[in-house]
Amino acid sequence: MKMTQELSEQIEAYIEGSLSGKALTDFEKTIKANPELEEEVKIQTELFNNLRNKKSLDFRKKLIEINKEINDEKASEKSNTFTFWKIAASILILIGISSILWFTNTTSENLFAQYYTPYPIGDIKRGDQTSIDDNFKKVVLNYKKKEYQKVIPFLESTIEKNPNDEQLKLCLGNSYLNTNQLKKAEALFLSFSAESKYYSDAIWFLSLTYLKMEKEEQTISLLEKLSSSNNIHTENAGNLLKDLE
Repeated sequence: MKMTQELSEQIEAYIEGSLSGKALTDFEKTIKANPELEEEVKIQTELFNNLRNKKSLDFRKKLIEINKEINDEKASEKSNTFTFWKIAASILILIGISSILWFTNTTSENLFAQYYTPYPIGDIKRGDQTSIDDNFKKVVLNYKKKEYQKVIPFLESTIEKNPNDEQLKLCLGNSYLNTNQLKKAEALFLSFSAESKYYSDAIWFLSLTYLKMEKEEQTISLLEKLSSSNNIHTENAGNLLKDLE
């Protein structure tokens, strides 16, 4: 597979969740038909997850700039004590900022890993069928193997035909959440009405989406809502709320 600039930009847009409509459908078909591309998308998704915090990237760039400044000062005969301490102070400030950013990111990621459990797709029965068709069996298998990119096209097309299938919506939202398509996950979980029997599930996964997006205020608001009512997520919501305090 030849990596072109256009393909690289498509992969980036896909991972960030900015592809939509026909462009998204076509690219997902291309991924499915090309195992090498599928592997590349998987690798870049992992890299994106590790480096998605723009502030961390800016911090790295700033360190590079400071390192260059130090080297320039060393090469200059005009280097003086004041300049040295100015650079040293900059480094100390940046180290302090990076420690805060690292702690915040690590806390969010650790809490997400601690409290997140995928919605159980294996419990879903499609309509009145007594046996599940082969395509859905593959989706269930891939979902359980956490190969979420593979299940998204099927779930999207199935939900488009059956927009009231809320259990599949939860599975699709979880798939978005695990492929870092956080805006799509947010929109899907927000689409559940308060009258839905799966509303508390949607709110729980929405709170975890906001946790991953580092939207603390929205996360806490939803957790307070869940912990103050009687539902399957009450205990976990209360515990996560305490961990965030």
